Amino acid sequence: MNRSVYSLVLMDNVIEEIDKLAYSTNTSRSALINGILAEYVSCTTPAKRCEEIFSRMETELLSASALYLIERPSNSMLAVRTQLKYKYRPTMKYTLALYGGHGETLGLFKASLRTQSAELEAAIAAFFSLWTSLEDAYLEEKPFSVIEPGRFTRELKQPKGSDVDTADAAARYISAFDGALKAYFHDGAQAASNAFLTWFNRGEHI
Repeated sequence: MNRSVYSLVLMDNVIEEIDKLAYSTNTSRSALINGILAEYVSCTTPAKRCEEIFSRMETELLSASALYLIERPSNSMLAVRTQLKYKYRPTMKYTLALYGGHGETLGLFKASLRTQSAELEAAIAAFFSLWTSLEDAYLEEKPFSVIEPGRFTRELKQPKGSDVDTADAAARYISAFDGALKAYFHDGAQAASNAFLTWFNRGEHI
């Protein structure tokens, strides 16, 4: 959405209260005033859209008992964690940073795990490679993704089809990725591939 600079004449005590509220919510004066005005005239801002998507995603993700919500790092980012059944039960962290607009790209998904175990890092990298190869083979449009040591980054597109809810599609992608990862560690590559195909066959590609 385009932004422009406007001059407003406001009372000093109003600005003082606005600044207090902006500080307490970790936002800027302009962003807070923009949000207040947008809500008053029923206009959806990028920040409001992010909040709506994340609220619905949290409801969907909480139904997956193996995923635990983390306090949001920012208003445009959602974070969850899960534990892997592997020796000392390492923790995998998933984050989704939304771009906020209505363009073709929804945001950036990241899966990351910190470990000093070369064996675990290799196993995680093998899963990331498997998931990427499956997406490249089955999805009509090859998504942009990057594999780094202990980290997988993938751009999420807006889901196609008016009957596909954005929040549900994003939440189910994260759940599917997590389910395939755990299947990989428990039963191997074929089990992980089956989990991917279950997600793929739902048609909520993102």
